[in-house]
Amino acid sequence: MARFSGEDSKLGEILEKALEVFIKEGFEDTTFQKIANHAGVQRTALYQYFENKRDIFHFSIKEFIRGFEGDIQKIRADTRLASTEKLLQIINSILFRFEEKRRLLEVILSFVVSAPVDAEEIDYHFRRRTIQFRHIITHILIDGMAKNELRTVNIKRVNDAFFSFCQSGALEITVYKRKSLD
Repeated sequence: MARFSGEDSKLGEILEKALEVFIKEGFEDTTFQKIANHAGVQRTALYQYFENKRDIFHFSIKEFIRGFEGDIQKIRADTRLASTEKLLQIINSILFRFEEKRRLLEVILSFVVSAPVDAEEIDYHFRRRTIQFRHIITHILIDGMAKNELRTVNIKRVNDAFFSFCQSGALEITVYKRKSLD
């Protein structure tokens, strides 16, 4: 697993260059050496951060999800916002992240399509990490109903619809190549 110092700006540069290689070459044809060459570092320097290309790929996905989690936690904690405003801000935040990380989403899609067996691991990580996200949405819905900001709804159905909307946004960006999700 990735090892690095939070202040290390080189890591972000390496991840960005790695994504460029993944996009150009595809996951299977990307090598650690190609990533090192494109990032302008020695292959041995990559080992300071990552064990292999899969580690780089998984780390990129974890960082992507971590960004979502941070945004959503901040929105949930904002006591000035009504529940409806929180839900709208979460949707906007998700759509912004999709646009911002379009390239990573494209690589993930390519990986899932080309390596369905390995994709199960990616799916597992996404599902595991989204459980917390679903809990946050559930709490916002419950709070909104308790404060009469929202009418009584089936929380599971709304949560499922919320996630379907998020998946649709990811598809719009990756498959349909939308420039913006406005």
